[in-house]
Amino acid sequence: MLKHVTVLLIHPVLIGKLGVFVVCNGKLGAECKMLLISILRRFGVVNSFSIDISTIVKEHFSTRNTIVELFKFLKESGYVLTEAEFSLRGKGKNIYSFTQSFIDALEDDLFIHNAWKSDNPVVNVLMTNELTVSQQCDKDNKVLLRSSNRLFLLIFILHADEFGVISNLSTTDISKLMGRISRDRFKSQLKTLYDIGVMNCHVPGVTGKELFGKVKGKFFLDLTHPLFGLKKHKVSLLKFNFNIIFDGIASTEATALHLLYKALFNLKGDYIYLGPLERFNYSLLIADNVKRIEIIKILPLFKSKALHDQLQLHLLESASEMLSSNWSNLEEDENTNTITDSAWQKIVPPTKREYFENTHSVFYELKPLITSLSIRIARRYKSLMQSFLGADFKPSKVLIVPHGKYGLFNQRLEIAYSNSKEGQVTNVLVDGKSVKIDTNDKTSEVAKILTVKEIDKILLS
Repeated sequence: MLKHVTVLLIHPVLIGKLGVFVVCNGKLGAECKMLLISILRRFGVVNSFSIDISTIVKEHFSTRNTIVELFKFLKESGYVLTEAEFSLRGKGKNIYSFTQSFIDALEDDLFIHNAWKSDNPVVNVLMTNELTVSQQCDKDNKVLLRSSNRLFLLIFILHADEFGVISNLSTTDISKLMGRISRDRFKSQLKTLYDIGVMNCHVPGVTGKELFGKVKGKFFLDLTHPLFGLKKHKVSLLKFNFNIIFDGIASTEATALHLLYKALFNLKGDYIYLGPLERFNYSLLIADNVKRIEIIKILPLFKSKALHDQLQLHLLESASEMLSSNWSNLEEDENTNTITDSAWQKIVPPTKREYFENTHSVFYELKPLITSLSIRIARRYKSLMQSFLGADFKPSKVLIVPHGKYGLFNQRLEIAYSNSKEGQVTNVLVDGKSVKIDTNDKTSEVAKILTVKEIDKILLS
């Protein structure tokens, strides 16, 4: 029974040689690569080892074809020496020894090297293939993953930060680490992680030059999964599940900006609205913010709904940075420039900043809009956190987990944070009549249970 495995996620490393595949040189598939890592973790590279195929199949969750393919590659590459072991009954098992050329190549292959050396207990669980999916009637429900599934998950674990976020790998990077798998197989692998509950969400990368340029996607692991043992990890969660549609979660700021563009411009990109803008029926999510700037100038930047997820992610990242760095000053309007400078520097690529901050650029009005929307989001989430975690609550770091797709009802909200408590999970269920709260820490006291109307008001504040 797997209980409370501490997450020791490795902070992102530079891609650099990681994608070079010095050892495998792109010739090995995911199954062979996972088997190689498993053998390295068991035997190391210094001592010779002897093992038969049937034992590898059973103890390393592999197949005979994969074993033959891997050792054929190692021999042909000069990476392993094979010596027959003889006994009184004749030839026995083979004795294998890794060569110096393999050891040298391994030092330059960061991924395989890190996977081999990792002392992360989560990696140990993957290697023993004892992944707990759920727990029912005091019995663990375990699932045996295929080697390719385990390698796919291993890639995410070794590149995640303390909040379970993978931000330094593109889809192409991951595909290469998997042995250059196809787009369809990538989608299938990702679906498996969703199916077993390990993946929380994925924000795809974009090449939208209109806004932030080419950016990689981000993956968010679900740290409440039994694999990660959140209880002993210094990350806590405040999670909201809604069985009622509120205006504040029926859309997103990015969706509202796109719909505003569609309302004021035609398909050719011509401005068509003839009435006074101050009387336009803006979405409550953005109304106060767009009225402060010349929104017509920058509205064409939001014409593509394909940019929705990345734009909303930028807003949430900026708000998260504000909550982490300026928790006590968010309500003071005169401090907004100080509050947002560090957030802006983090979310906007250096190559784009000069365009956004040039007074003659169409982007000039974008920074104050992103700033004001981010502050508004940060204040909203701060209010939610203080309402359910205590008026004196103050986190050391906050991450607002992305939620919702374009035009879809966002049934859940999630906030990850770190403070003095370890692994606290607070679940808030909101339906049409009541608000129910459940926490894994029975000693915690909710400072105030809000009504449904009060929560709706916060979500639109």
